Amino acid sequence: LVNGIPTSLGSVVIPPNPNRGVFSIIVKDTNASLAFLFDARGQLVRTIPIEANKPIRVTGLSAGMYFLTIPHYYEGGAGFKEKIIVLH
Repeated sequence: LVNGIPTSLGSVVIPPNPNRGVFSIIVKDTNASLAFLFDARGQLVRTIPIEANKPIRVTGLSAGMYFLTIPHYYEGGAGFKEKIIVLH
């Protein structure tokens, strides 16, 4: 970490967000293989394998706000976290 900012060349893009139950996880320059989707209460709702160019389908989830995390994504062990909005 440099002044609290993770040091890594890795990047994550999650299109589209908001989504209607299908989105992608595009990661660059990382060995991350799993992501976790939590609901607004912090309950784990999905474990998601990260596979290149494979859409993630969460059509069984209720509309609302979720949090996608990728543990130990950045150098030094810091994790990635992003808000995901599912619409119906």
